[in-house]
Amino acid sequence: MVDGCGLDLDWAIWGLIKSFRWAHIDAVHTNALERSITGDTGGDIGFLDHPEVYDGFGAPPALLPPELVTEIAHWLDAIGVGKAIAQLPEDGAEAARACGFEGFDGNLPAYLGQHFDVLRYFHHSAARRRLAVVTWVD
Repeated sequence: MVDGCGLDLDWAIWGLIKSFRWAHIDAVHTNALERSITGDTGGDIGFLDHPEVYDGFGAPPALLPPELVTEIAHWLDAIGVGKAIAQLPEDGAEAARACGFEGFDGNLPAYLGQHFDVLRYFHHSAARRRLAVVTWVD
């Protein structure tokens, strides 16, 4: 979760993205969710591309400039996660499979909802302070 100026979404981000696709959430909102963790090309952050920061899993660190952080915060507000979660199968095991969480035995809607709210809060906080965000998956 939020730790100082960092954010750890656990594996929830992948379940959120899959739940948006499952629910056929429009591309604008799904892309905003994806960009919140993949960043944008460009930006002078190549200095972060080393083993102490980036372990080689996925793409190297990327930058979300302040104006894009604000845009993403807006789009995350506009859709919310409730619509995507409501479209998931009622059966917990089937919903977990739809999100790529085979064997998940917790409360999936609560798990996804909590992490989405933290993601939205993080982007709002950064946008309010006009901060850029560096993203990467580790």
